[in-house]
Amino acid sequence: MKKLLLLSLFGFFGFQVANAQCAANFTFVVNGTNVTFTNTSTGFGNQSGWTWSFGDATTSTLQSPPVHTYPGPGTYTVCCGGVDFISQCYDSVCKTVTIIASSVNEVLLSESSVAVFPNPSMENASVSFNLTSKAMVSIGIYDVAGKLVSTVLNTELSNGSQKVDLDAANLNKGIYFVRLDV
Repeated sequence: MKKLLLLSLFGFFGFQVANAQCAANFTFVVNGTNVTFTNTSTGFGNQSGWTWSFGDATTSTLQSPPVHTYPGPGTYTVCCGGVDFISQCYDSVCKTVTIIASSVNEVLLSESSVAVFPNPSMENASVSFNLTSKAMVSIGIYDVAGKLVSTVLNTELSNGSQKVDLDAANLNKGIYFVRLDV
């Protein structure tokens, strides 16, 4: 029981004790907010205990944890610690996992905050939107076949209300779509 308590302390607080008999390690693959962790530790026998701290206040004591789902974008410090109860060998390792926002709604664009005015327009219009944080923004004009006919904007903008003017004077008469990527 005392050994398991020591394991928890080492895993949660990131202490690392070098021991030639064992080495804690892991790899991970990020897919959106889901991360698959693979325990690649060496030197631990069948009578070992494990602790994982995922950096978002969740933990696991499984040797190979299931896919972990993070609450949203951010940088998380993940620690894996192991103890071999027979050899008394213990080790832990911490790595940084970065979850990048994968969709407009998840990240930076306030819901229902995009407007094109006037719509329809014969020459000039503007796109208004609100960013919740600094982000790369791209605005393009597409024809009905989905072909990009004009790139209006491709730059980083600060958070807050934004207004970008569209010049449609050089476009042939027809129906066009405005695409906003954040």
